[in-house]
Amino acid sequence: MGSGESKHAPKKASKRVLMEPVKIQTSIPMPARPELENRFSKALVSMNLPPDKAKLLHQYDDEKKWDIVRDHEKAQAKNPPEYYLEKIKKLLYPGNKRMSTKKSRKKLVDNGMVNIFQALEISLRTNQVEWLKDFLSDNHEGLDVLVDFLVQTQHEFLLKFTQDDSSYSLNSLTTGSFRRNPRRSQSLTLERTLYDHDDSRNSVHLCIMCLKAVMNHQYGLNKVLGHPDCLNRIALSLNHKCLRSKTLVLNLLSAVCLLAEGHDVILDTFDYFKLNCRETRRFQKLMQMFKSETDNLDFMVACMQFINIIVHSTDDMNYRVHLQHEFTLLGLDDYLRKLQLTECERLKPHIEAYLDNVFDVAALLEDSETKVAALDRVAELDDFNSRLKDQLQQVENDSLNKIVELQKQLKDTQRENDLLKSEQKEAQSEITTLKKRAKDAVAMAAAAGPGPGGYGGSYPAGEGYGPGLGPGLGPGMGPGMGPGMGPGLGPGFGPGLGPGEGGLSGSAAPGGPAPPPPPPP
Repeated sequence: MGSGESKHAPKKASKRVLMEPVKIQTSIPMPARPELENRFSKALVSMNLPPDKAKLLHQYDDEKKWDIVRDHEKAQAKNPPEYYLEKIKKLLYPGNKRMSTKKSRKKLVDNGMVNIFQALEISLRTNQVEWLKDFLSDNHEGLDVLVDFLVQTQHEFLLKFTQDDSSYSLNSLTTGSFRRNPRRSQSLTLERTLYDHDDSRNSVHLCIMCLKAVMNHQYGLNKVLGHPDCLNRIALSLNHKCLRSKTLVLNLLSAVCLLAEGHDVILDTFDYFKLNCRETRRFQKLMQMFKSETDNLDFMVACMQFINIIVHSTDDMNYRVHLQHEFTLLGLDDYLRKLQLTECERLKPHIEAYLDNVFDVAALLEDSETKVAALDRVAELDDFNSRLKDQLQQVENDSLNKIVELQKQLKDTQRENDLLKSEQKEAQSEITTLKKRAKDAVAMAAAAGPGPGGYGGSYPAGEGYGPGLGPGLGPGMGPGMGPGMGPGLGPGFGPGLGPGEGGLSGSAAPGGPAPPPPPPP
């Protein structure tokens, strides 16, 4: 037998070698650039990437773009949306007797629902946007199915808040639940273990994970914000015993609070929470959890972060003071003073951020009174300033009028001055002419000289050569000419031409009659 086995051994080895599969590597050739860009753009749209990341990918070379296109086109959804929804509906709306017993339902909850939600969360997170849109479409109503699952799991838990209040209708517990399928009206209360089970693999936690995956896309976020009951049910999931679920819920609500108009939406959500959980004050249970769950750092950080956002993310200062006062009444200020002593590096920044942004109401009141007094003083100064402006304006107007009047007087004075200058010039010209004539007359008189018998006697004083040459040339021509030139050339040349030579002053000297006067010039 040994020799027989040795003979057949090589044949078996040769068979194994012949049966090994031959690996043939094939590669799809890169298409032309226009087609590549078109397929690449479609791939980016399906990925639902932020604009900055999409812009960064557009800068890749053609080979990297082609790799992204091939990887994206190879990725195919393993199961369609209805695959998961049908399985969830079988639990929510059982239609056969096999699911009617408590034992059969508990088996499905424990073994099936967790696996369904795990697979659904992966599909929602990894598949293309088209798959998500198909899941949320009116044909599948995936969001309504997830919300109704939370409604059913919260029913028994919320029931204990209403046992002592007969006026509080059980119908209010599901108010706002979005029901389009008539089968959803079937009343099914899931096991309390669903809600009391402190395990991150619990189906409630996984259902919230699915909602988070939906909200990671803008299309899904818009659907959640537009749903009448989705955020309410997410907030009510804070009653879940799983601290990871509570942390997840607070992170989701914090993210929504930071959106435009999201702050009011979250406050409305906690009004709904207060109504259904029978709270005395809003955020009461949240503060109780924050004070009691001191061993879970992630949950405490999520609580502190949510409180910071809900209080300080609004621009209305009065509303911030109101929200701050709500948490003060719940004991937050005193509790934070104790937590300040902790050396936890993750929690400390959130505590300091809250305390740094807290408004001191007493200081605000004092500042308000100071502001009122300052405003009154400002009003007085404004009134005084207004009066001063009116007075200044009046002075300016009077000054302008005075300036106009003075300018007019100046023009009139300048006009009169110019006229006087003109008259002075004319008078000066006339005086110059008269002086010239007088000078000529004196020269002629001097040239004529005295006659043989003198000028006396025949020419009485003041008669001279005629009426005179005008007002006179002043006090006379000096002592040499005698009084004859006295006051001027007035009525004549005076009584004579001075003492002369041989007594011209009296009558004519003997020797004959005086010669006739020379003709006037």
